Amino acid sequence: MTERDLTRSLAWLYRLGSIYAVIGFAAYLYAADAREATGFLLGALSGIGNLWLFAWLTRAIDPGRLSRKPWATAVYAVRLLLLFVLAYVIVKLLGVSPLPVILGLLVSAAAVLTFLATEVIQTLLKKQTTR
Repeated sequence: MTERDLTRSLAWLYRLGSIYAVIGFAAYLYAADAREATGFLLGALSGIGNLWLFAWLTRAIDPGRLSRKPWATAVYAVRLLLLFVLAYVIVKLLGVSPLPVILGLLVSAAAVLTFLATEVIQTLLKKQTTR
């Protein structure tokens, strides 16, 4: 995968995650109340932010790069703890159930799984057309 392909894939993941976040926000707004919907949206934004941070930190600690940042390894290891603390703050600040926040955090995972499924299907379709 080239750097250009990676950039396109990540942009697609962020857009897909944002679409899922808006759909989930609207569903929570319809089914519950504005606080629960806001909890979901903040969780989703945190999950998408975590995906961005994961991609950025992975590039920062890449052994093939000349400008490695040693502090990035520590942030890479601590990022899940930071994500947990952020989710805790959202729950306590809004006074909502942890469920919408946790489901919001899973938005980025849903975007990644959707992306992988579409890539597999596209690859299989290309193989069938080349035969």
